[in-house]
Amino acid sequence: MNYIVLDMEWNQPSPGDVLKYENQYCLNNEIIQIGAVKLSNHLIIEDTFSINIKPTIYKKINRNVKKLTGIDENILSDAPPLNEAISLFSKWCGNDYVFLTWGYDDITVLGENLKYFGLDTSWLPGCYNVQMIFCAQTENENRQYSLAYAAEYFKLELNEPLHNALTDAYYTALVCSKLDLDKGISGYRAIVFKDKSIPEHMKNIIFKRSFKAVKGYKRIVDLATVSNPECYECKKKLGVIKAAQNGPFVYLTIGKCKEHGEFAQYVRVNKTDEDTFCANQQYFSIDEYNREYFMTKAEKLNERHLKRKKKKDSIMLIK
Repeated sequence: MNYIVLDMEWNQPSPGDVLKYENQYCLNNEIIQIGAVKLSNHLIIEDTFSINIKPTIYKKINRNVKKLTGIDENILSDAPPLNEAISLFSKWCGNDYVFLTWGYDDITVLGENLKYFGLDTSWLPGCYNVQMIFCAQTENENRQYSLAYAAEYFKLELNEPLHNALTDAYYTALVCSKLDLDKGISGYRAIVFKDKSIPEHMKNIIFKRSFKAVKGYKRIVDLATVSNPECYECKKKLGVIKAAQNGPFVYLTIGKCKEHGEFAQYVRVNKTDEDTFCANQQYFSIDEYNREYFMTKAEKLNERHLKRKKKKDSIMLIK
């Protein structure tokens, strides 16, 4: 059996970008680079793989991703699309292997990208988190140590900057060579990408988007169109059928457009430690299958809001 040490870099949407669904999956991160190292069962490096991937959904590279990885639009301009890159990568992997990654994210992001673009996921093997094996065999703490920390722990000299997929895979492979990998793998279950089906009431989701680090509560509520939800199709203001909230941070509005039917908008607001606000917005079309769900959810939110308000008022009276 071979070990494939896998690392990837991916692009992310900018705050406020609309994230649409395809094949019941939302693309939260779009892969732009794959790097891998093939290890023998004696943990000897046998081969390497590296490929850039041209994004088709988030074509503009997020500035934070660009700063972290050094990857920009010019670097990816002549790169192949995901389907071609995956075909080359899966052939390179061969047969009888498992993935090794630093952290849990890579296998999830890879599976979600494949599903979103309608590509096969049956070839994905089990995946083991080297980060957890490192923790168990060194510090013995359930913490998320960085790859740079692990390299320093084993006195591995970092000649190349991290956050390049092949470089990260290479140093992860070197860390693997310092571990009792067989023992580590036997102590953990393989991570397997699960093709989770979307719950019935979620299948009508049109989009979701996030707003981050916004100054002022009123500003974040306005950006998320809490008070003035619009029809997704024509952008006209919806006639409100039911409005619900639970405190100042959870809102559900069910509205109707005369031309395009009913929609539900769910918004959750969070305050950060830096006294800014973030919000997650989800937008659904309403039909016979999910209307009862959202109407019931609205009733429950308002009940909790009323209980919350009564409790707060009683505390104020006592004071």
